[in-house]
Amino acid sequence: MKLTKLDKKIINALSSDLPESINPYKILAQKFKVPEDYLIKKILLWKKTNLIRRIGATIRHNKAGFLFNVMFVCKIPDANVSKIGMEIAKFPQITHCYERLTNKNWQYNLYAMVHGKTKKECKKNVDEIVKKLKIHDYKLLYTLRELKKTSIEYF
Repeated sequence: MKLTKLDKKIINALSSDLPESINPYKILAQKFKVPEDYLIKKILLWKKTNLIRRIGATIRHNKAGFLFNVMFVCKIPDANVSKIGMEIAKFPQITHCYERLTNKNWQYNLYAMVHGKTKKECKKNVDEIVKKLKIHDYKLLYTLRELKKTSIEYF
């Protein structure tokens, strides 16, 4: 899909904070000098074609009481990594789940982020996943401190 300069500006606006209004799309449409229904049709088209996945709030998990998170990494046979990854992604405690390349010093190919109110809760959530999916080779990498958290500007 070829994106125009205007499309890119709209996508960047959708990727950051929306206007605080009961009509945020009307305000964005005015900003970009297009009719509101044009803007909404563009957004729906991008959603339908999977250019955008969703529009939603970004919660500052620390401020919401989820003070701990852990990157749960597993070593999964290549033949099963997609299947196991999709199963891990179904758990509501998981916010991110990725397959990654390995190397001779690091054989973990599946990564998932788990959030919890306590370290014990994070561990319990991972224990539930590994037990249900029969995962044996994994590590827990707890976050020590957050250094940056922003939305990306794509264009």
